[in-house]
Amino acid sequence: MTNLRWPTINHRRTSPFGPRASTKDKFHDGTDYGAIRAGVAGDELFAIGKGKVLFVGRSAAYGLYIIIECDNWCYLYAHMDSCMLSQNDQVVAGQIVGIMGDSGTEAVHVHVEIRTGIYGPNFWDKDGDKFKNSVDPETYFRKAMYTEDLQTVVDVAEFNSGDFWQNLIDNKATMGEVPVSIFISALAKVCDIIKER
Repeated sequence: MTNLRWPTINHRRTSPFGPRASTKDKFHDGTDYGAIRAGVAGDELFAIGKGKVLFVGRSAAYGLYIIIECDNWCYLYAHMDSCMLSQNDQVVAGQIVGIMGDSGTEAVHVHVEIRTGIYGPNFWDKDGDKFKNSVDPETYFRKAMYTEDLQTVVDVAEFNSGDFWQNLIDNKATMGEVPVSIFISALAKVCDIIKER
C-alpha cells in the first residue's frame, strides 16, 4: 500500500486528515481534495489501487460513496456526483471510479479515506472520534511525479492556465521533488498550450 496513484487530477487539499477543532466531527478520518475549478463538479475520480467494489450507496454524511477493498486494506470516496461502478466489480489502479460532486455536503470535493484491514463488521468501529483503522491517505500517495503524471500537469494547465503556476507550487508539497526531466517536459507541453491560444 505504497506509491499509490492520486485519486484526482487536482492535488489541492482542502481539508487534511486529523483532529478538527471547529466542527461537530472532532476527527477527520480522510483527506478532502477540491475540484480543478473550485466549486464546479465533474472531475474524474481514479482508483488508487486494484481491488473489488464492496459497497456503493448513500448516507447523510457521505452522500454518494464507494468502498473498494484491496489485499488487506480498503479505500472510500465520498460526496460523488455519480459512480461508474457497481458492487462486486473488479477495479484496476487508474480506472475511472466516478465523478466528483457535492452529495452529502455543501462544497464540491472528494473525501478520501484509507482503512487498514478488510471490510467487515468492524469497519465502522470508532476509538473516540476516530475510526479505529483509518490512516492518513497522503502517507501512501506518490511523493514524486512520474512520466504518466505528465498528462495531469497538462490537464490542469488546459483547464485553467491562469492558476497553473500556483497549482504547481501548491502541489509541490504533496508531489515531492519533481524530477527535472519531467518538469521540463511538462513545461514544454504547457508552453505549447499557451502558444495555441
